[in-house]
Amino acid sequence: MGIRRNWIYTWRWLLILGLLVTFAPGPALQAQGSSILALVRGKGATLYAQPEGEVVQTLAPGDRLDATGRTQDALWIIGKSADGVAGWLRAEDVIIYDLLTLPVVESMAAPVAQPAPAPANQSPTATATATPPPPPPTPTPTPTSVRPPSGGRTVTGVVRSGGVELVSAPQGQALESLTTGTGVTVVGRSADGAWVLVTSGSGITGWVERGRLVVFSMESVPVVALPPSASPSPAQAVAASGESSTSLAGTVAVPGSRLNVRAGPGAAYAIVGKLTDGASVSLLARSGDSSWVQVALAEGAFGWVSARYITTKGGVESLPISTATSGAKAAQSLPAPAPASQSARSQPAGLPGKLALAAADGSIVLYNLTSGATSRLTNGFDPAISPDGQRVAFLRGGQGLLVMDIDGSNERMLYNGVELRAPAWSPDGQYVVFSRVNGQEPCRDPGFGLCLPDVPQFAHYPLVIKDLRVISRIGTDSKDFEDIPSQKTAMSPSWTEAGIVYQSSDGLQITQDGPSHDKEGNPVNRQVTNLYIHRDPAWRPDGWLIAFVDDRPVHREIYVVDPNGNGMTALTRPASALLKEFPHNVAPVWSPDGQQIAFLSNRDGDWGVFAMNADGSNQRRLPVAVEMTYRFQSEQSISWGR
Repeated sequence: MGIRRNWIYTWRWLLILGLLVTFAPGPALQAQGSSILALVRGKGATLYAQPEGEVVQTLAPGDRLDATGRTQDALWIIGKSADGVAGWLRAEDVIIYDLLTLPVVESMAAPVAQPAPAPANQSPTATATATPPPPPPTPTPTPTSVRPPSGGRTVTGVVRSGGVELVSAPQGQALESLTTGTGVTVVGRSADGAWVLVTSGSGITGWVERGRLVVFSMESVPVVALPPSASPSPAQAVAASGESSTSLAGTVAVPGSRLNVRAGPGAAYAIVGKLTDGASVSLLARSGDSSWVQVALAEGAFGWVSARYITTKGGVESLPISTATSGAKAAQSLPAPAPASQSARSQPAGLPGKLALAAADGSIVLYNLTSGATSRLTNGFDPAISPDGQRVAFLRGGQGLLVMDIDGSNERMLYNGVELRAPAWSPDGQYVVFSRVNGQEPCRDPGFGLCLPDVPQFAHYPLVIKDLRVISRIGTDSKDFEDIPSQKTAMSPSWTEAGIVYQSSDGLQITQDGPSHDKEGNPVNRQVTNLYIHRDPAWRPDGWLIAFVDDRPVHREIYVVDPNGNGMTALTRPASALLKEFPHNVAPVWSPDGQQIAFLSNRDGDWGVFAMNADGSNQRRLPVAVEMTYRFQSEQSISWGR
């Protein structure tokens, strides 16, 4: 009954969130001055006079806060609610982009909200019947603004990380640059949903790509005919020909790494090639905020790279602005990387043991941390080295769960199935646990990783079919298969003597191999954290700490927490809050002795294997000559064995 009651409360709050966000006017969401817009998540939030101090206000789901500062660890933010009340609240309770660009506030006390001063011609005791000052004039749209449709429902959208250009048509004229966190009113959408028509806070209406906005209930806005793509701008014509007198010479600056070239100006676009450190490039155009630059590739193709990894003799502001996306393919623009050889050699890392790596080319590669020897084992993904260091469990698409000896020999099938993920070994090496799909259910998707019942009150959310997942285990002799008590969204298990930790849509969970309830009738499954953005847990071998990924849209970072959900600490964070695009740190795994953590990071421009001490200190890139990638699916890219 308790679980059912909690779901009822959750559904009620989510319904309130949907109504508040759907009917809130877009321009009102625009944060003023140097503040950043934040929206309260589905469980509500509390404003405090100082972190963990006196409560000053309770905020409902969907409420707005204009954030103006943060603590050094970015766990708390300070700002004002929509009605002017100032205070502190936990960053995890809101949706906020570019959090680390907020200034660090040393003083913990929140400023007291002051009433608005009375007009000069009005006494302080004037009543509500006094004539109010005239409202500010409505901004006049520029002549280039697209005409919005008349009538129809509108919803709220918020610009994602990296900002976006408001354009007259796909590949058309840039009308306005919208920064991260800007609120807009969505007034229409294309038939395929790829483009949306929005009106900005300054009254300009234009088109933006759907993926660049956070939008609730977009399906309720009218379908609008998408205008034809405009004639190529000078920058686009330059890109097509690869020649122009307005281009700039640039040099790639990613020491020891390779720079991703993407199809468009943002990390969400597909990678169409890579550039090596020191390579000379011709810069053709820039994004509206100058954070991305368009570069000429071979055979008249072009791509986009992050501007912070390009050096020039002058700034890129002289380049024309472009929103063009590339149709280039990696094989046509840049040479593909050489595959891992059977007996290649990287540099030694000065650490004990071996790493099994899921390489970008779909192979599993073994890297000896002591000798630097690198060998290709087989094709597959999600490798996991056994506790004794003698075997590797892995997955292969279309076949299932397999195991092989550490040298790649003696490959055999453990479990024949599809939609399997993330194998992990039992502490004694006798079983392999994994996540598998065991059904599907229709549900309404409000975002935030939630799946609401398909009932009339949630009909304004899109109807989707979601997989149901369970944690299962099987013996290394392919016998003794059992499902393990777990939630229906169970993923990424990690097994120690203390139990099995895994991720779910309700946060990190711990369960046990055995009956679903103990002798006293209590369920063996228990919650560690309650945020769905906590993913990919890795349990330290001694069971004292759990490393996991905090999966926020702007940047993903590695944290640790104890098995009771206490002592949560960030181990990674951006080197500077001034970065235009923050790197990601993902896929943590513990060393066998629990003193080190290996992980993936793209802080150098491309994905590389890094290591750090258990407390987050001494972070460094390992000299592994294996090309890696990460698709943000909680894939098990690294396993550390003896």
